[in-house]
Amino acid sequence: MPSEFLENRLSKKGVEFYPDTMSAVLPLSKEKFGFEKVRQVASEKKLNEKMEIHSTIIGFDQGKEIIKNLEKLTPEQKEKKILEIKDILQTAIIKVEPIEEYYLIENNEDIEIENKIIQEHRESIIQITIVESGDLYQKLSNICDLEIKPTFSHVTLFTSSNIESRKLRGIGLYSKNDFNEIKKEKLSF
Repeated sequence: MPSEFLENRLSKKGVEFYPDTMSAVLPLSKEKFGFEKVRQVASEKKLNEKMEIHSTIIGFDQGKEIIKNLEKLTPEQKEKKILEIKDILQTAIIKVEPIEEYYLIENNEDIEIENKIIQEHRESIIQITIVESGDLYQKLSNICDLEIKPTFSHVTLFTSSNIESRKLRGIGLYSKNDFNEIKKEKLSF
């Protein structure tokens, strides 16, 4: 039987919007997700449990596109659009339903830390979710004058990195294409 829907109107905070990156997440309660089902695999892989979990509403990649579009506006127009986006996100009803589908994913990437290029290796266990957001993305698209699509629907449960300061960061999966291209293993229980 599917779990109950979680709704942002029941969350203490609702959608968290970050105007500096034009990204947004919906914090979620951990008890509806499958931490215990994947804990043994996470332990064997030496992954760290995420202390907070969320559903990404607007990812960093989309945020960069929104910022680029907003730069074409006057400062007053830009401020007005940001306030409209914030209002839409704060009033949106978003439902997130976890499903019993889990993946171990891996990513290698060159990153810059203190002016040095370092090879980062990250692993995460994710749980797939179903997100219902009504016409949220159509409204966001209209405000931004840009096609804003729903992000790839998942929650990161456990994660790790070979770089200590980044060991609790997930792997950014913003689209189905990102998910299709990443190294992954479906976990069965």
